Amino acid sequence: MKPLLSKEEVEQLDEEQLEAYVNTVRSTERERRSLLKHASGYHGRWLSGFVFLAVYVVISLLDLAQSTWGNSILCFVAFALIQWHATGINRRIDSLSRLLRDEILEIER
Repeated sequence: MKPLLSKEEVEQLDEEQLEAYVNTVRSTERERRSLLKHASGYHGRWLSGFVFLAVYVVISLLDLAQSTWGNSILCFVAFALIQWHATGINRRIDSLSRLLRDEILEIER
């Protein structure tokens, strides 16, 4: 990642401006590291697959026709897992697209 200011421009800043610049660079780098972490992979995809399989096995092995509470709880758990999985995947896609956009903007400079 290219610095926001050149070395000569940084040397001309007074102490207050330099502190603000350092904070900006730190926050930009922290955000980039976070994006890279999210973009590098979504580890919940493996766990959610095993949990979906477990819920499927429980539903197929148990006779839940008598238990409406059991059906309601299993449906809620399945819905919550799907939402959790979708959130993780969407976070990864957002991070990847943002990193790609930043790289394209840097190339255009």
